[in-house]
Amino acid sequence: MTDATDRGRFVWHELLTPDPDAAKAFYTRVLDWREQPWALDPEYSLLATSRGPIGAVATVDGAPYWLAYIAVPDVDEAVQQAVELGATILTDPTDTPSAGRYAVLKDPQGARFGLYASGRSEDTELPSQDRPGKGEFSWHELATTDYRAAFDFYSALFGWERMDEFDMGEMGIYFIFGREGAMLGGMFNKPPDMPGEPNWLGYVRVADVDQTARKVTEAGGRVITEPMEVPGGDWIVQCLDPQGGAFAAQLFQEDVKRTVSKPKQRPSQPAATPEPVQTAAEKAAPTRKKSVKKKPAQAARKAAAKTATKKAAAKKTSAKKKTPAKKAPAKKVSAKKKVSAKKKVSAKKKAPAKKKTAARKAPAKKTPARKTPTTKARAKKAPAKKASGRKAPAKKATRKKTASRASTRRTTQATKAQAAKTSRRSGKTARSSGKKTAKARRPASQRARKSQGRAR
Repeated sequence: MTDATDRGRFVWHELLTPDPDAAKAFYTRVLDWREQPWALDPEYSLLATSRGPIGAVATVDGAPYWLAYIAVPDVDEAVQQAVELGATILTDPTDTPSAGRYAVLKDPQGARFGLYASGRSEDTELPSQDRPGKGEFSWHELATTDYRAAFDFYSALFGWERMDEFDMGEMGIYFIFGREGAMLGGMFNKPPDMPGEPNWLGYVRVADVDQTARKVTEAGGRVITEPMEVPGGDWIVQCLDPQGGAFAAQLFQEDVKRTVSKPKQRPSQPAATPEPVQTAAEKAAPTRKKSVKKKPAQAARKAAAKTATKKAAAKKTSAKKKTPAKKAPAKKVSAKKKVSAKKKVSAKKKAPAKKKTAARKAPAKKTPARKTPTTKARAKKAPAKKASGRKAPAKKATRKKTASRASTRRTTQATKAQAAKTSRRSGKTARSSGKKTAKARRPASQRARKSQGRAR
């Protein structure tokens, strides 16, 4: 018999359908179950995995449905307690030869469920559902009208515990229950547009929800909820068999990392369609970037080379043109100085020239008046210093400028020497002519006196 340690565990699942043969062909193809006949009743076919039977298929008139059985130590006592809590009996406690005892009830909200106490035979000994294997039922979900009232009922009957709950927005709260610290399933209030009465939906653990969904369609079933990720990282898909029986498949998060066909691609198929394009774009992106970088670089180098050639030629031409241009100001300056020397040669008029020179060359502390042209030449040399970073053209231009500066200095010095000689000569001439003029302007009496004095 089932002991207290099995209380509240989902231990058996029975499909009641109007076409058992078609149902067995469908599920053995989709979920990789195998059909196993039961020696005590040939019409009652067992469904098994590699670890043993997990359920059975039976004939029923009307719409098909899955019925989940929950373990209790004593079926009769559990039935009595359930009725007191508001449940309705659909099948009284019944013995199964060499299998155990069972009963079928409806909870206060109208969902069907079964009670089961095992006889511990080899055909009914099941692996622990607290950690289900592949092909075994792994989750149980109750869609009801009042999940809190439903939980109070099942908690009192089976000792289930509240584990967690999630807010699904418009769908309301998803309430998770379990036993002995292990999650068993969830409950929620079904929306008004959801057809049918309250019911339990069983989830089977699979290796690939995408592949399961494809098998359902190929075998004549229908996918009612596409593969989707749920809180916790698991993936689910909800389906209908060809006769209309509802079931679901679940992919554990730990299996997502190991599976070859990743289910994440299924819910995002619209985005996954252009994925090769994105991959190609990502591969092409570095190439485009390189090509964009190379072309401007080559163009820049060619442009720089052309610019350097043009600048070199322009410097040679400008150097040739600048040489006579620098001499011209020197001549003008000397001409001006000649005019000023003829008029008045004085130190007072040279003082403004010092001031101008000092204003143009502020960093210089003392600048002789004679070196004014040199200062101007140095001031004009500033652009050549900026361009000194360039190679041969800058050096040639510097040599020519130095030569022109030296020639300008010599011309200026010669001009000054000539002006000085001219001023000295003009001074002597002026003094001698002044004496003669003074003598001529003296009165005749004075001249007569001087001549008499000389005669004496």
